[in-house]
Amino acid sequence: MSDIIRLLPDAVANQIAAGEVVQRPASVVKELVENAIDSGATSIIINIKDAGKTLIQISDNGCGMSATDARMAFERHATSKIQNANDLFNIRTMGFRGEALASIAAVAQVELKSKLHDADLGTHLIIKGSNVEKQEPVHCDSGSNFQVKNLFYNIPARRKFLKKDSTEFKHILDEIHRVAIVHNDISFRLIHNGQELYQLPVSNIKERIQHLFGRSMAKELVPIFSDSSLVKVEGFIGKPEFAKKKTGYQYFFVNGRFMKHPYFFKTVLNTYKDILSTDLLPSFFIFLEVDPAQIDINIHPTKTEIKFEEEVAIARLIGATVKEAIGKFNFVSSINFDEEISLNTKPMSKDEVPLPSIHINQEYNPFSEENSITSLKRAESFDKFQKKENAEDWLSLMKDIQTTKPEQLGMDISIDTEDSFVDNILQWNNKYIVTSTENGLMVINQRRAHHRVLYERYLKIMQEQKGMLQQLAFPLEKEISEDETLMIQEVQEELFQLGFRFTISGKLLQITALPENLKESQAIASFDGIVADFQQFNANILFERQKYIAKILSYKAVVAYQPLKKEEMQTLVQDLFQTAEPSYCPRGKKIFTLINTNEIEYKLKL
Repeated sequence: MSDIIRLLPDAVANQIAAGEVVQRPASVVKELVENAIDSGATSIIINIKDAGKTLIQISDNGCGMSATDARMAFERHATSKIQNANDLFNIRTMGFRGEALASIAAVAQVELKSKLHDADLGTHLIIKGSNVEKQEPVHCDSGSNFQVKNLFYNIPARRKFLKKDSTEFKHILDEIHRVAIVHNDISFRLIHNGQELYQLPVSNIKERIQHLFGRSMAKELVPIFSDSSLVKVEGFIGKPEFAKKKTGYQYFFVNGRFMKHPYFFKTVLNTYKDILSTDLLPSFFIFLEVDPAQIDINIHPTKTEIKFEEEVAIARLIGATVKEAIGKFNFVSSINFDEEISLNTKPMSKDEVPLPSIHINQEYNPFSEENSITSLKRAESFDKFQKKENAEDWLSLMKDIQTTKPEQLGMDISIDTEDSFVDNILQWNNKYIVTSTENGLMVINQRRAHHRVLYERYLKIMQEQKGMLQQLAFPLEKEISEDETLMIQEVQEELFQLGFRFTISGKLLQITALPENLKESQAIASFDGIVADFQQFNANILFERQKYIAKILSYKAVVAYQPLKKEEMQTLVQDLFQTAEPSYCPRGKKIFTLINTNEIEYKLKL
């Protein structure tokens, strides 16, 4: 039998290695910017075309490279950062593995011009798919200028799976934020498709955060600081009232390097648990200084996952530092009570509570033609956990409600017996609507009912593209960051269908019109909610996107514990039972309950 084991060609080995290092255009930006930082650059220019698919150009004024170093830099495991294994435990640079340039050159067309500051000439190098096609002397500026063109041109399958430009550019922005925040002593310029998006001057860290995420961040953050022999902790944490329903402004850095650390992340969130609801996330920018010998950053190719020798102790110090800042700045509790919580507590009844029961239709056949068609329609129209009742049952129930008289329930109250159920209606605790049926009482959660009505209304508007709008006399203005701009552009079509009209000029958002049923006081919060929540939603199917946005807006548009007039309650109940799914709100929670006469009599018997 002949030998079958052989060494892979370098080009193939580099492409395999590139799979770990170069996952998308943002990976290239990260590696090249980190190399520029390590070169001692004080100015870095990032020029992107088509979200990095066509061009990624990184120019710096760092130390530059000689002709030999420029060529060697593209060899696998070639690096100036370490000389032996012990150096891995004393890393203070960004890149050090020596595989990034080789990996990039394996899956793209790379052009490099680089010159040492004291040299007369630089070197010009062209590499395509790991093959060096040209190297010659050239007149160029000191420092390095990398151009990475046509990423994954030689691996069509990889290029095919890249996301749309807005998504890929959002990843590029994330990488730029991660390096620009902590390296505030370096100026950065970002240009995308010929438009300058960032021009970040040298500044302190708080000013750099403001330049990246907007001037409003100044009022949202408070400083933290502690110093011990184990770790130095400093940075900024967000005030609770500015917490958001999204990740994005949560950053950890160690020794000048961005990192992801779920344990530390949870530690920070736990310090807010008594002043924030669980669906909100505070902003924070936390910088750690630790002895490099106490950490291992060589556990993942992207070098964002870091292992700490004294992880538990450091977590406790982080938690204590954040808690101290919370106490020092006297944060006001901003607990967002869940709608099920009531402040009117009463002692529990001593009466025996009957066991709950369920009714099962023994004759139901899920495989019948009628039920199969009905199930298909449900799956296409509503959330997977929602349950549709039989249409005839709802007609019957509405008939019961509309014809019920108080005397049928044994009620001795003064109401015109000729009126329908809508006159026999009341609001309790600014939260529930109570009305009578033929067999008892119906208690409706008014907020959830309103959610259901608005959800289906907004969804219909988007599907029919007949959004009614209310023009504003004066535009509503809000400063937005670059990543928020991208997300707004991502859902612009659906926002227009709903009735929003807006313009974006630089970092200023101006809302000029609103959906018909949205109050002006709720406009900014609703707009922010759509943008923030949609960042967590990845579906590209139009109908799923529409459902998601309709759900967000319906929840933003409803005010909890709102007193209602009789006519408003009547309208809400009638609108609810005209929806396709009156039993459950868009989040799958029950909207109403029926209490039959027997239950009432049982609870009231002597």
